[in-house]
Amino acid sequence: MNADLAPRQELVVSTRSLKEIMHFLSQPVEVPLAHVEKGIVQQTIDPVTNCPFDWQEIFHDLFRVQTSKLRPRGAAVSIKHNGHWFYIDESDIDSKRTFNLLLELFNLEIRAGGGAQIPLLTI
Repeated sequence: MNADLAPRQELVVSTRSLKEIMHFLSQPVEVPLAHVEKGIVQQTIDPVTNCPFDWQEIFHDLFRVQTSKLRPRGAAVSIKHNGHWFYIDESDIDSKRTFNLLLELFNLEIRAGGGAQIPLLTI
């Protein structure tokens, strides 16, 4: 029997890279207008409305990073960058879960040697 036609004894699962996941999760981050005006960040424009695209239409509040000029109270996690605070609100359970999943994926990749060709998940 031809080896190419033999039944497979394994299941190959391919996921997005951590870099691709982080890029996707960066889309719903609230961006200060000042950052757009300075050209620090570029907004996605909806070609139909010619307005900034609302990424929450896709994310459905699964991940939301808010921004504030002042240090936020009640933030689960926050960081100051270019004069603005970016944060996940303590009461935003879905965003905290998504962030924790991202941390776990990051830790798995680090423990695996930073993307080395070894399995991350064994069933």
